[in-house]
Amino acid sequence: MVREGRARDAGSCVFLALMSSPGSDASIWRTTFLEDIERPDRLLVVAECAGEVIGYGRVVRFEPEADAPTDVAPPGYYLMGLVVHPDHRRRGVAAALTQARLDWMSKQADEAWYFANARNAASISLHASFAFEEVTRSFSFPRVDFDRGEGILFQRRFRST
Repeated sequence: MVREGRARDAGSCVFLALMSSPGSDASIWRTTFLEDIERPDRLLVVAECAGEVIGYGRVVRFEPEADAPTDVAPPGYYLMGLVVHPDHRRRGVAAALTQARLDWMSKQADEAWYFANARNAASISLHASFAFEEVTRSFSFPRVDFDRGEGILFQRRFRST
């Protein structure tokens, strides 16, 4: 079952985030998830199995700073962070989380954005199945370095602008 996240889900999401990014700061993750739940320009969705959170996906509205570099990604709603517990992968959970986020985004904007490291074939394949198309490999996003790899910016249009 996929549903919008609630404050009580933050701890489970922190656990999953730390599994995915060992060494990251749990308190920052907790704050991030709570902001995703509370802010109207963000979304947290979770996947549950037998009453336990087994995955999450986030949406964030991005607005570049006034002094941002000229190659900064465009403003808009971005799919940010999709994590599924390893025991539940390859069962459609990531697709269900992505569909739920896209449904929400389609009510907010004419398009959805997402980026990935070029080496992340699983993510690129998943998002291609949702009609995301490559826009550029020449862009920046605050606090993202693509683990010394190449980033790819993708877009999916809901309606023509």
